[in-house]
Amino acid sequence: MRRLAIILVALLAMPVAVHAQSSDNPVTRGLAAEDRGDYAAAAQLYRQACDKGDMAGCYDLGLLYDNGKGVEQDKVRAAGLYQQACDGGDSSGCNNLAVLYDNGDGVQKDVEKAVALYRKGCDGDSGNACTGLGIAYETGKVVTKDEAKAAKLYDQACDKGDSWGCTNLGFLYAEGRGVAEDFAAAGRYYGKGCEDGDMLGCTNLGYLHENGQGFPKDTVKAALLYRQGCDGGEPLGCKNLGIMYENGSGVTKSLAKAKAAFEKGLTLNPSESLQSDLQDGISRVSPAGK
Repeated sequence: MRRLAIILVALLAMPVAVHAQSSDNPVTRGLAAEDRGDYAAAAQLYRQACDKGDMAGCYDLGLLYDNGKGVEQDKVRAAGLYQQACDGGDSSGCNNLAVLYDNGDGVQKDVEKAVALYRKGCDGDSGNACTGLGIAYETGKVVTKDEAKAAKLYDQACDKGDSWGCTNLGFLYAEGRGVAEDFAAAGRYYGKGCEDGDMLGCTNLGYLHENGQGFPKDTVKAALLYRQGCDGGEPLGCKNLGIMYENGSGVTKSLAKAKAAFEKGLTLNPSESLQSDLQDGISRVSPAGK
């Protein structure tokens, strides 16, 4: 039952941008409204800002349309607002528009255009966009495959605060792809990704501790990191934690807790192969006939 540290190759999520604005600025008041859960008020404030030429307002309004918060979900309108923001110099707008083109959401799918937008966002201050561009080079999507360039882009993303860039760079160090194999470096980048909120980074760091790669072998610490990943919404963390409980490694053996971990993983939108692994885990630890 091998547990692999896997790279995050899914398309990027779209985080709310952080904007430096005065307290009476509509964008600042919109962000405060979001914090209160009043997305309708936030939408009105962002619209005011956007109409006055504040690209942060256009971006944040696009985000609300993208996710259907405070307004009826409208991917087409979201794309238009991201385009407006991107054209006005907001690199997060470029990134999120790239994601829509990558997925064909609200626009006709166009991976070449997506990659160009990731590049434009990365040339600005979007760490997310650098990660998106790195994934393109790692996988050879539209561009010539170049894992060394992917590693540099993930490093750039990590420096800009993108946790997924940190985790992806850690994976390349663990695999020795595009960079020399270095488990200690992999651990540092997984740790940075984990600290910045990427639960796959926590899970992959646990894998290194479990197997004594770059660190002294420590199954207790591995289990704690898997639990952190699972609690934070990473299904691979749940799978690995379940196996730890199943085998009594780093934790007291408990088939009931193993089953609970596997079942939780199934609720976290796992990939098809991971879903199969979680279902197999449930079958292994469940009493016959239950």
